[in-house]
Amino acid sequence: MLSQNLDMRTAENDELANTVDVASTLAASGMSVTPLKERKNGKEKETSFARRVDKLQIAFNIENRITTSGPADLYVIVTDPKGAIVQNSELGSGAMTTRQDGDRNFTAKIPVEYETGTRKGVSFPIKNLEGFKPGDYKIEVYHNGFKIGEGIRSLRKGIFG
Repeated sequence: MLSQNLDMRTAENDELANTVDVASTLAASGMSVTPLKERKNGKEKETSFARRVDKLQIAFNIENRITTSGPADLYVIVTDPKGAIVQNSELGSGAMTTRQDGDRNFTAKIPVEYETGTRKGVSFPIKNLEGFKPGDYKIEVYHNGFKIGEGIRSLRKGIFG
């Protein structure tokens, strides 16, 4: 009887810990993806022509009322128009395990310092060593193994290719 009660309480405790873990996942909102051309003078200009794009500036807000304050790692996956994941050693590209989609390669790991109950803006550039091609780029953001946001940005083909 005592053993059954202990097993039941242990199972309830595990389920509650899992619920808190899932609930502490950050939520992303207001995602924007801005293609930028870097000029020689250091200034940046927005462009929609793929061959002129030097980087994609990704920005969004994160928020959660119950997660504890402190460091959190966000994983960003940028998929090019052909379905390949953009990899760049400067961004710390690698592999991660998600809770819904299994193991996935990621483009960048973004460390953020989060404060409980606040909305925080996150912004960072993604450069593609192979250049950007015309078509749709899909951006996915993961935290705690869950996809918390996504966006798509189309880049046009220029007049001369």
